[in-house]
Amino acid sequence: MRKDNQWILLNRLFWLENKWKFISLFALYQVVYVTIGTKDYPYIDDVLRQNTGITDFAASYSRWGSEVFSWMIQGSRHLTDLGNMSFLISGAILTLASISLVVIVAGERPSFLTVCVSSLLGLNPWALQLVSFRFDSPYMALSILFSILPFLFWDNHKRWFFVTSFIGVFLMCNTYQASSGIYLGIYLTLVAKAVLFENISVKTFVFKTGLAASAYSLALISFFIESSLNPEIASRGNTVAIAKLTDIPATFIHNSLVYIHTIWDYSARVWQLCLLVMVISLLVTVFKMTTINKLLALVLTFVYLGCLLVFSYGVLLVFSEPLVTVMPRYGVGISIVFSSLAILLVAQASQMKVGRLVSVVPVALVFYFTSFGFTYASTLNYQQQSFEQQSQRLTSDLALAVTDERQEVWISNLFKDSPLLESTSINYPVLKQLVPRNGDMSWFNLMLLQRSSNLQMSLIPYDFTNFDTSVKQQVVDNYYWTIYVDNERVYVIMKR
Repeated sequence: MRKDNQWILLNRLFWLENKWKFISLFALYQVVYVTIGTKDYPYIDDVLRQNTGITDFAASYSRWGSEVFSWMIQGSRHLTDLGNMSFLISGAILTLASISLVVIVAGERPSFLTVCVSSLLGLNPWALQLVSFRFDSPYMALSILFSILPFLFWDNHKRWFFVTSFIGVFLMCNTYQASSGIYLGIYLTLVAKAVLFENISVKTFVFKTGLAASAYSLALISFFIESSLNPEIASRGNTVAIAKLTDIPATFIHNSLVYIHTIWDYSARVWQLCLLVMVISLLVTVFKMTTINKLLALVLTFVYLGCLLVFSYGVLLVFSEPLVTVMPRYGVGISIVFSSLAILLVAQASQMKVGRLVSVVPVALVFYFTSFGFTYASTLNYQQQSFEQQSQRLTSDLALAVTDERQEVWISNLFKDSPLLESTSINYPVLKQLVPRNGDMSWFNLMLLQRSSNLQMSLIPYDFTNFDTSVKQQVVDNYYWTIYVDNERVYVIMKR
C-alpha cells in the first residue's frame, strides 16, 4: 500500500478508477438486503418498536451510538418503520466497510475478484441476522465499519492509528458489542501478511501490537465505565455477565470451543467444503510465495488461522455464557474470518500463474452465501404467513371466549412452524437459529399474536399438565386446540 493510503477513501480518482467494481459490490449487497426487507417480517425486537416507537438502545444495551444515530435517521426520538430504507442504508454502510477492508488488506488497486469476495463480510448468515432487524440494522452495520476504518492508518501515522483505533472500538461498543472480534481479526490478518510476505521487523511488529492492544483495551475499559453507569444493564443477567477473574482461562477455552463447534455445526456442508479448500489454498500460496523459511511460514499460517478463528469471537470469549448458542448474531465476528481470508488469498494468489483458479472457491462461497440470502428471505416470508394464518384461526375462536370481564388468556404454546422451514433447514441448519420459531412462547410472538388479534386480552404462558377441566366450560374443541373458560379467564390448550 502507498504511504497516502489512509486518505484513499477521500480520493476522487480512486472511486472513478474502481467505480464499476464498487457499483457491482453495492448492487450485490442491495439485492440481497432489499429482498429480505421486502418480506416485511417484524424481526424479534421490531415488534415492540413498531408498536411503541421506543428506541431503548441506550437504556437496555448501553448502545448510545445506536440511540443517537437512530434520532438522526428518524429525525425524531420516536421510531417508525422506514421500510426498505433501513436495508438500503445497511447495504451502503457494509459496501463501504468491504471497500475499506479490501484497501487495507489488498491495496488501493484491487481486482474485480478481490472486491467481489469482500462481500463475504456482510453476506454470510451470521451477518444477515444483523440486517434482519428493521430498526437496528444500520447501527449494527456501523459497528463493523467502525472496527475496520482505523486500519487505514496501519502503515504509517502511528498517532492517528492509535487515536482512530480508540475512537473506532469505542463507537463499535456503542453500536453493537458483538462485533468486537472484527478489529482483532483485521489486526491478525495484517500481521500475518506482513510476517509471511513482507519481512516485517520484530521491532515494528512489537510496536504495532502495542499500539493496537493499548487502544483496544482503553476503548473497552472506557465503555465498561460508561455501561456501569447504566442501572438497566445489570438486569440483563448472563447476556452481559463477564466471568470471574479466576474463571477466565477456563471460560476462554470453553467459549472458544463452543464458538467453533457452533459455527461449524450450523454451516451448510458446501460452506464447510469451501472454507476447507480456501485454507488449503492459502497454505499452498504461502508455501510458494513466502519470503521466510517455508516450514516456519506454514507453522505461522496455522497459528494465524487458529488465532483468527478464536479471536473473531471478540470480548464474548470471556463472558460467562457462550452467547453464540443463543443467537447467531453473537457470532458475527466470523464475518472477518470469511472476508479477510478470502481477500488475502485472492490478492496473493493473483501473483501466481494459477491465481484465477485459486480464486474460484472464494467466489463460489460468495455465490452460495448470496443464494442463502434469498432462501432465508423466502423462509422468513413462509414462516410469517404460517403464523398469520394460524393466528387468524385462533383469533376467531378466542372471540367467542374473550369478553370485557374475561381478558386473561392462559395458553400452553403457540403455533407450528412452516413446513418449508423444516425442509429447508436440512440443507441450512442455521435457518432454525435465524428464523424465529412460531411455537416459542417468546414475548415478541405473544405481542405479535395480541397485535394481530385486535382483542383486548393478556396472553400468559401456562403448563396444563395437571389442569382440572371439571369446573370449566368448554367453548371450542377442534383439530388444533381446546378452549375452556370460567368467570375469570380463558384457557387455550394446544393440540398440535
